[in-house]
Amino acid sequence: MGCISIMIHRSQSVVRLAGLAMAALAGAIANAEVFELDTTEGPIWERPQVSGTSSSGEFVPYIALPFAVSTSGAYTFTATPQTNIFDLVQFLYDATFNPTTPLVGYLTGDDTFSTGDAEQFQFSLTSGATYYAVTTGFVGIDFGPYSLSITGPGDVTIVEPSEFLPGDFTENHIVDADDLLAWKNGFGDPPPSSHLQGDADGDLDVDGNDFLIWQRDLGRPDAVTPAVASIPEPSAVTLFSIALTVGSALRFRPRAATPQPR
Repeated sequence: MGCISIMIHRSQSVVRLAGLAMAALAGAIANAEVFELDTTEGPIWERPQVSGTSSSGEFVPYIALPFAVSTSGAYTFTATPQTNIFDLVQFLYDATFNPTTPLVGYLTGDDTFSTGDAEQFQFSLTSGATYYAVTTGFVGIDFGPYSLSITGPGDVTIVEPSEFLPGDFTENHIVDADDLLAWKNGFGDPPPSSHLQGDADGDLDVDGNDFLIWQRDLGRPDAVTPAVASIPEPSAVTLFSIALTVGSALRFRPRAATPQPR
């Protein structure tokens, strides 16, 4: 009996060691993509105040890196300033990232409040969806070269940003009722869904979030040929007024005169 007990304990130990070895092997084969970039010549935006930041920042350089992953799972983002030490801030956005609306599409981020320190966070990503890794500074003087490491279970690839607005489902450079019809036709279809089917946020399905993005993009300038003056997006009151106007026009349309009997 004593020998049998010892053999059982040894077998359990072997199983535990094998499990630990498999976990270590899985961690060792995690894919890591490192991007060497520089915000010095990057565009300027008004950095938003979100969770992890103490305030917003004006005229701050940034770089938005569009990417996708081949395997769903948790990915670790590590952004490290290089030769020019500056206060770096790292954000993650979904496919709806737009620097003029910096609170839309925000997923997570990190700011250690220390100059020269690396920023790191982890987030669960979906295979095939488009994301933006937005690297910026705390204030306008915070810019320079940096490395961005994205580590997780799948490959990380750069995605060419679309020339169409997210709400332009017909991809004709106009966001109108035709795009709403495309969204309606694709609503509720089993994933994966494409942009042409009504997927505005790149999560491979068509739902209410995509409708809200269409509503936001309605009336905006074309993504390829931006207008000199920004066209304000229609408010809910404006859309309701348009609906009332159309309804009234249909209701009070003059009828053709009915011939009277002689």
